[in-house]
Amino acid sequence: MRLYPLLSLIILAACASGPGETTQTRATISTRDLAMNRPNTDTRETLFRLLPDGTGQVEFIGNPNGAQPVTWTLDGNRFCILTDEGLMQTFGCAAMRISGDQVTLAHIGSQSVATGVIVPRPH
Repeated sequence: MRLYPLLSLIILAACASGPGETTQTRATISTRDLAMNRPNTDTRETLFRLLPDGTGQVEFIGNPNGAQPVTWTLDGNRFCILTDEGLMQTFGCAAMRISGDQVTLAHIGSQSVATGVIVPRPH
């Protein structure tokens, strides 16, 4: 049956994120904040404030040391945090999924999944 090659192409196209999708995601996460829960829980833990130039800060709620500066990248749905110190040093990369105002970060290489919401950025 010749349906399988066509079905494979349809599935591949559905899973791929195009340049427009990445551009839209980048615009969203660099103009609004991500209020994220502790991985595998519903406990709010961090606030990601990401800037369009690939820099930003991650603030851990209850951490007296304040926000941690980070560098970030987004390639398709692969979201990475780069930093040499602090609590975010071991973050690495996660598969990012945004649906409406809901965010999911599924850590690449582990079973950790963090959920959260996109929130307006205060001016």
